[in-house]
Amino acid sequence: MIEVLFFVMEEEEETTLMWKKIKEKFSLEEEPVFLNPLGKNIILLKRGLGLEGKFSFFLTEDLLVLIREGEDNLLDGTTISSNFLGKTVVEFMEGEKDLELLESDEDYRFYRFLPRYNRESFLLKFFILEGELHKFTQKAKLYLEQAEILDTKRAGILKQLPDILGEIEKFGSDLEILEKNLGRISDLYNDLALEYTVIKGYLAEVQRDRDKILRLTKKIFSFEAESVYINDSLGEVALKANRLKEIAERFENLLSHLKSGVEVINSRIQLIQSRETKKLQEQMYKSIAQNIELTREGVALQVAAAFIEFIVVTYYTLSIWKYLTPEEVFHNLNPGLKLGLVVAFAGLSVYATHLVAVYYNEKTKKNRAKIIVTFILMMLIVGIMFWLGVKGSVIDESNVWSYNII
Repeated sequence: MIEVLFFVMEEEEETTLMWKKIKEKFSLEEEPVFLNPLGKNIILLKRGLGLEGKFSFFLTEDLLVLIREGEDNLLDGTTISSNFLGKTVVEFMEGEKDLELLESDEDYRFYRFLPRYNRESFLLKFFILEGELHKFTQKAKLYLEQAEILDTKRAGILKQLPDILGEIEKFGSDLEILEKNLGRISDLYNDLALEYTVIKGYLAEVQRDRDKILRLTKKIFSFEAESVYINDSLGEVALKANRLKEIAERFENLLSHLKSGVEVINSRIQLIQSRETKKLQEQMYKSIAQNIELTREGVALQVAAAFIEFIVVTYYTLSIWKYLTPEEVFHNLNPGLKLGLVVAFAGLSVYATHLVAVYYNEKTKKNRAKIIVTFILMMLIVGIMFWLGVKGSVIDESNVWSYNII
């Protein structure tokens, strides 16, 4: 019978301390170290012989392996180190199958092999495989426990959905409530997505370890023994991996529902916003139409005011000119000339009023030149009127200008 104990190696000093403890506990006499057939894959560190059998202490990658060859099953790894990972026991006996798994637990497996498998080269490879399987078992157990904690949170999120969906259904046209619940679902989605990423990482690592064990199994076993090992030894651990996969699928399903919920709420919000935008556009169009109508009315009033201003200025200009000019001289002036001067002065006066108003309203200097020119022309017309009144000019009926000096 062979007992194999596997320990996680963390520090090199622990190796020496563990061997010292084993030597004292089993009264071992240390033997010389020898090279083994597997070279770099497994290194023989220590070996010793005592009353309880032959002991060997191996290093394989990140594991320490303690092997005892004796007549019974007596080692308890937990009493040797807190880094104990698992135990495998092998016995050799004639039978119908190359390999049988007689007993198994999370950290313990008991195998029966046909005697022809009792070869050092095979057993060292098998111990490497068993070490990987013990690591895989503990890792799958740990990841599954953590995933189940996260799955509890997922179930809590699932319980919140009916309340959120009920509120959305009840107040589906209230934009504020929709936006509030959109934020809630988005937060739930982000939290769940983060936890799902963790679970996917667990699942990916477990699947890589499982594939590695399957490759090792194919290398060292015959087809019959390979089938037994995969179905019996790896089968129990595969259940944990499948359980982990089921949890990941539940996360995927809930994430899909949450994403759909976010899309539906977004669609409702966009629909409501488009309706409100349409209403605002209609109101804006009405306001624009009203402004256009008011502008038209304002323009009409401005034209009417300008016309009235023109008539008033024309009347008073003519009246003031008549008052300031001797009556005989005024009556002898050509009517067309009088009308032209008065109309020109009135027109320039109205135009000047418009320019000054624009100048002060818009606070721009671009109309200053026009205003100055307009006032110069107005002064020129006033000067002509004054000159005609003083000189007593008249326009001849056959000529453009005629003068009748009094």
